[in-house]
Amino acid sequence: MPIQGAAIKDLRNDSFDIFREQAVKSKRMDEPDIQVTNEQLLDRLNLINEGLLTRAAILLFHHNPEKWIPGSYVKIAYFQSESDILYQDEVHGSLLSQANSVVDLIYTKYLKGIISYQNITRVETYPYPKEAIREAVLNAISHKNYATLVPIQIRVYDNQIMIANDCVFPDDWTVDDLMGSHKSRPYNPLIANTFFRAGFVEAWGRGIQKIKDSCILAGNDIPEYKVKREDIMVLFRSSYNKNTQDDTQDNTQDKALTDKEKQILRICKEEKSKQEIATLMGYRTIKSIKPEVDSLLNKGKLKMTIPDKPKSKNQKYIATRDENIH
Repeated sequence: MPIQGAAIKDLRNDSFDIFREQAVKSKRMDEPDIQVTNEQLLDRLNLINEGLLTRAAILLFHHNPEKWIPGSYVKIAYFQSESDILYQDEVHGSLLSQANSVVDLIYTKYLKGIISYQNITRVETYPYPKEAIREAVLNAISHKNYATLVPIQIRVYDNQIMIANDCVFPDDWTVDDLMGSHKSRPYNPLIANTFFRAGFVEAWGRGIQKIKDSCILAGNDIPEYKVKREDIMVLFRSSYNKNTQDDTQDNTQDKALTDKEKQILRICKEEKSKQEIATLMGYRTIKSIKPEVDSLLNKGKLKMTIPDKPKSKNQKYIATRDENIH
């Protein structure tokens, strides 16, 4: 939809800088394609309609999109209880600048990291994997129904984070469709395409699977999605208390497992192939995890999904139901 009264010169150069830098890093646009004028870049992203900026262009690149689209910002608050807010923030500006700022604000102001040391290297561990929170925030920004004029709302509690945004959920989808393999059906295709070109999101409907994989790898529960007619909320639960309890269980249940084996069991809370396991653990080939997979199979802590055809190309592995290693 074209917007009257908005000029290209009114858009923020820093938002274009963010896009160009990220597009080069992601390798989803070639250097010659982005080293053009702002107007040419907008045209290549299909953000100009009959010489006018579209709503998507305003949302993505204007420093004050709320002049045309009220509610196009993010609210964050720390809740001591459902009725008591300790502090809160609002993140305004272009969607590209919001994408850069919201997650950083959550991790610098709203969450406490546990500090440990590996030799002389300081390590900060947070209650939620940053990759998962980032993906959820970017999903909320890119798929939000901006016509409702209601901001994205992020509630931070001592033991959980809730990220909610208005949406238009496909009529033929259920939560099960959302949590399983599905094709990409963005509600805001121009915003989603720009985020994709910047390397912020994928274009294959893999965002939720990435969130699930990040949580499993970090030892967190898979987040819970609550979908209503016009809004969606994702609930992340903290790993702090959970991991303390699970570590105690580990000590009493099985001290013989290596850290690598425990990591594989976390990953295999859902069915995974050997290649998927290796990739999630940062290895290029399955040779790097084959001894541990074989060991877990022998111990009865891992099982094949196609046990009668152990060498099947479709073979996957899943932790046994009574497995509690985290």
